[in-house]
Amino acid sequence: LARRPGWREMVHSRLVSVFGQRAQRDAMRLFSLLTLRAASLALLPFLPLISQPAEAREKPAGGVGVEQVTPGGAAEKAGIQAGDALLSWVWTHGLSANSSKVSGKIENCFDWNLLFVERAQRGSVGVSGERLEKPVKFELPSVPSGDWGVTVRPWMGERDLKEYLTGKELWGKGEGEKGLALWRRLAEGAEKGPSLSCWLYLKTGDAWVKERRWEEGQRAYQDALRVAGALKSDFARCRIWLSAGKGYEGQRELQKAEAAYRKAAEIAQGGLGESLMLSLALNYLGLVAEKRGDPE
Repeated sequence: LARRPGWREMVHSRLVSVFGQRAQRDAMRLFSLLTLRAASLALLPFLPLISQPAEAREKPAGGVGVEQVTPGGAAEKAGIQAGDALLSWVWTHGLSANSSKVSGKIENCFDWNLLFVERAQRGSVGVSGERLEKPVKFELPSVPSGDWGVTVRPWMGERDLKEYLTGKELWGKGEGEKGLALWRRLAEGAEKGPSLSCWLYLKTGDAWVKERRWEEGQRAYQDALRVAGALKSDFARCRIWLSAGKGYEGQRELQKAEAAYRKAAEIAQGGLGESLMLSLALNYLGLVAEKRGDPE
């Protein structure tokens, strides 16, 4: 079992969810010093907890799951741990006497991404969630970098989670083609749930572009856009077009990149209003126009 792709990370996820991140680190450090037989015996008392189906034990009523927390980052300092569920947020703009309170639900990864893009640099954000079915609250400060140091993922069933983690491990081992093929298969099977499917297609596209596999990346982005229509998220569509534009820039297809950024700006202006996403799209549009030698 220890040699199977994804097994170690699966145990990591279970231990974090059941015992907390610090206890998990100590446990994994101990297991690394033991033989496989001894480690298996050490895990026996906890198997009823670790082996529960993810659907029954992990998934709360909505929200997103914390996949990774950057050591020393704002999220870790606020007390967020891997395995936590993030469900809702509230933001208080304290820059003027007429401060306005804004709040919302976190229903998918795109809701979370919109939150940190638009709010992380503008003031502190209170986030409510769950840990082991108990309510928890965190206060995330304003950060100039716009990065709280936390990675989230959609909730998945046991089989889907195992396949996702296997793909991630293969990618980390340099077997990206096999890993991304697993993610694509998982995305295709999840299209009835557009949030998970769109997130996987986008993640796959970004990974292909990072490897300079432009054609595969753009195909994944087009699939993400197709699914994003059912998701009804202007932020998701804007984010995908921005990624597609970056891919075209990498190919030096500047005209296509400009068209992608223009589409992102149109979506942001129509659905998100005067937002940082709109500013980002316009900035990319200006930079690519400069590369093309267009002063207008």
